Amino acid sequence: MNQQVVASVFNEFLERQLAPLGFVPRTSSLAERVLSGFRQMISWHFSKLGTASTFVLDVRLSYAHHVDDAISHAAASDGHKPACSGYVRVLHMFDSLTEGDIKNGLNGVRRQLVNLLNSTQSADQIYTTVNDDLSTGPSLLGHNQLGFSFNYAYCMEIAGMKREAARMFADLSGSRLSNRSSFAICLREAARERAIALKSYLPDDALKQLCKSTSPNAASIPVAATAISETELAKRAIPQHTSPDMVLPGNFVEAITRAYSPAAIFWLNIDAERLVSELENQHPAYMRAVEMAWQGVGCGSFHEDLVNSIRTRQFDEYSARWLLSLPQDLVSNDDDSAVYELLHDHLKRTGNSAHLRYLELDGVKAIGYIRDRMDLMLGGPT
Repeated sequence: MNQQVVASVFNEFLERQLAPLGFVPRTSSLAERVLSGFRQMISWHFSKLGTASTFVLDVRLSYAHHVDDAISHAAASDGHKPACSGYVRVLHMFDSLTEGDIKNGLNGVRRQLVNLLNSTQSADQIYTTVNDDLSTGPSLLGHNQLGFSFNYAYCMEIAGMKREAARMFADLSGSRLSNRSSFAICLREAARERAIALKSYLPDDALKQLCKSTSPNAASIPVAATAISETELAKRAIPQHTSPDMVLPGNFVEAITRAYSPAAIFWLNIDAERLVSELENQHPAYMRAVEMAWQGVGCGSFHEDLVNSIRTRQFDEYSARWLLSLPQDLVSNDDDSAVYELLHDHLKRTGNSAHLRYLELDGVKAIGYIRDRMDLMLGGPT
């Protein structure tokens, strides 16, 4: 078995099964068909290792915009999945392969392959498929969350859903500002350009936000807001129109946010225990009713849970501020596990046991909340 034999087998499969669907050969190992707004590409790879050999067959969806990475991914051999294009491995064989084995392998996946190709012939079909089953999204649109979202909006645009696409592109242009990788910067700018091209579908406030002159590489840590005393905060921290038996700790935090519109770095200035004590002093009847209702359903101490809710936000702010102070290449990737280890090592090394406890309680999922806080600090959408 060699490359020439495999090329001959693939060419025969192409002529019989793929050519009737509109596929044409581009190289001996690649065939494609061009559709509205994207291309479907089918490629194979064959390699030998001693007496064994490997044969793989892949389908790629390459979208007609400059942040698509189907071609560069196909040329790479680092094992990573594409960030902003579709990629489905249809066949993977490893054995002492013969020509007959590969023919049988291709024939065995023929129906699966044709079904995949026929169900993704248009942007509207891809959009519908992903909506029906979100688990298909990464393989059809991209394995990076930003890339996935960009191609989702792109499919909406091509399918005629201009208003929805414009809104999503506008949101993407200001999303995940804490991710300062070259890919994320390029994608946010591409989203901004597409949103502006669809400006007739956007409300005025969204268009003004898009047209603001911003530097995509800028990342500064905001100065903390002037401290507001716990006594002052407690005056307006009671959740209005919420019955004591229905209130949650987060409702108090939301009430403060609505009343004071705090800066990105705000909660770190607050003494959580003192604030809750002030609430109990200034609103004794309401807070007693809340405490009784909370304990009545077996939830323990509301006082302690509210203190913990505030300290969780302090943890988010502290972590976000520290991560933003690091070189961008350390935290710009989307590997939450790596960022978790980075933050965990820092908290352990500096002896910050309080914040370390909150990190370990939430685990890796805490990084998602911290990234949201980083975006807020950088001026991203709420």
